[in-house]
Amino acid sequence: MFQHDNEYLPSRSLFERNFNFLGQHLKEDKVQFSSVGARLTILSLKRIRFLPNRRIDLNTINELARSAANTIVQMQYYQNIEQHEEE
Repeated sequence: MFQHDNEYLPSRSLFERNFNFLGQHLKEDKVQFSSVGARLTILSLKRIRFLPNRRIDLNTINELARSAANTIVQMQYYQNIEQHEEE
């Protein structure tokens, strides 16, 4: 389990991890967007490109995409906390 830090992501690998986590959840249909802003968020996610070495091109990520990735990771983090408290 990773250590949760609300202030910032200290490395590129953690930043990319959030996007890979979001991508995994999108492929498994675990994420649903519902609102007017969802259309813009989906367009932002579609614009993300990869470099030849399969790393994410950070220049293609905008604020909506970053926010979506961070939200999904935070939701999973708090779900894990709730599960541990129930045990």
